[in-house]
Amino acid sequence: MKDKIGVYGSAFDPIHLGHIDCLRQVDGQYHTIIIVPSYKHAFGKDMTPFDLRLSMVETAINSISDFKSTLLISDVERKIAQDNVEKPVYTYDVLHYLEKELRNDQLEFIMGPDNAEPKQWGKFYKADEILSRWGIKVVEQRKKVRSSLVRAMVKEGNLSNNDENLIPLSVFKAIKKHCLYL
Repeated sequence: MKDKIGVYGSAFDPIHLGHIDCLRQVDGQYHTIIIVPSYKHAFGKDMTPFDLRLSMVETAINSISDFKSTLLISDVERKIAQDNVEKPVYTYDVLHYLEKELRNDQLEFIMGPDNAEPKQWGKFYKADEILSRWGIKVVEQRKKVRSSLVRAMVKEGNLSNNDENLIPLSVFKAIKKHCLYL
């Protein structure tokens, strides 16, 4: 029997409660949800170093204990990028790699409504093949928070550990410790 596995990728720069809400929306619909931080972004985003973002994702996800689905954090994009350092890592590449690695499991790509917009979805490498081969699950944006907002608030000195509606406390501490987004 095939386990249904969701794959949720993002820059996570930084991970915030909107990301976690997306996971909550699909919790229980998948045996496992694989969380994949971008290594070399397909749309050329300038990002905080991968290991710092990966660490923030790990601390945020490890602080969650009430999920029905198993949550796994994967550095699969780094593994894929090692084979071809010149090109970005595409969602198609991630799903193809995971399909081969997991063999008998059924994958589905989880995405936010911003990427599901036809204009944005049309930019995805092999979008039609992703849709037909693995399928997509679009979640709602119920929390009005974006990573760019968090970064701007840090830069302006307006983010505090009381902003629990934006980012987990563990992520706030990591941002402060590593002096990120200043």
